[in-house]
Amino acid sequence: MDEKVSIHELPSGERVHVHPPTRRFPNGKKVLVRDHANSPLRKRMMAKLDENIARKQELRDEHARRLQAKRDRLAAHPAVPPEKRHC
Repeated sequence: MDEKVSIHELPSGERVHVHPPTRRFPNGKKVLVRDHANSPLRKRMMAKLDENIARKQELRDEHARRLQAKRDRLAAHPAVPPEKRHC
């Protein structure tokens, strides 16, 4: 059997995948293509996008601050005495 799936547009503007006949669906099968642009989950995620970007930057800044503080502490109080360092 030919397994090609075609896409058709309904008069309402919605799109459907048209599958060829199979043993389970002798007349073929039509599957409505979900419009991801109008997804409720996508809408919620897009509404929080700016907030998430700002929070991610805050986390990066906090991480950089903590890393610099640790480097400063190590520089001020080295764990290995200078005579034992090879570098």
